[in-house]
Amino acid sequence: AETPRLRAALGRLAPLDFLDFEQARLTLARIALRGVPASAFPPESLPPGHRVDAAESWFAEHMAEAPPLTAVARTVHLSVAHLRREFVRHRGAAPRAVFDQLRRHRAEELLTGTRLKHEAVSDLCGFTNPANFSRAFRRWTGASPRGWQRGQVAGPSAPGRRRQFTDTR
Repeated sequence: AETPRLRAALGRLAPLDFLDFEQARLTLARIALRGVPASAFPPESLPPGHRVDAAESWFAEHMAEAPPLTAVARTVHLSVAHLRREFVRHRGAAPRAVFDQLRRHRAEELLTGTRLKHEAVSDLCGFTNPANFSRAFRRWTGASPRGWQRGQVAGPSAPGRRRQFTDTR
């Protein structure tokens, strides 16, 4: 009796695309590991896929410092070239693209949930120059950081979709 109703309910659900799934998985991993230092997991004992997870977690923790890829690779005991290959194998994207997504989501959270100036958000997301942050944010979302923060942006954020910016002039 329950099975037909369950199948009908599952049939109405929209399928997740790969990036939505990966974003949800990463968010759950960050929640589960919140407060656990990266040093609690010796990287040399982890299988390669878990080293990619450890690299992402370490980058997220140190994002404000704008760590170079060499530093990320060193923390998980891989060469830069091998780390790139592992990211492509396990994430389907280069480390820079994955790290940019982390920066984007952090920026969206900070601009939405705080009253920080976009210069401060730029620093917390690891940008050395607020102008570079503004350009990157506009490329990611289609809106300026200030416009985003003022709520002049309509629609939910989703990977690969641009938000619509409403000009109030």
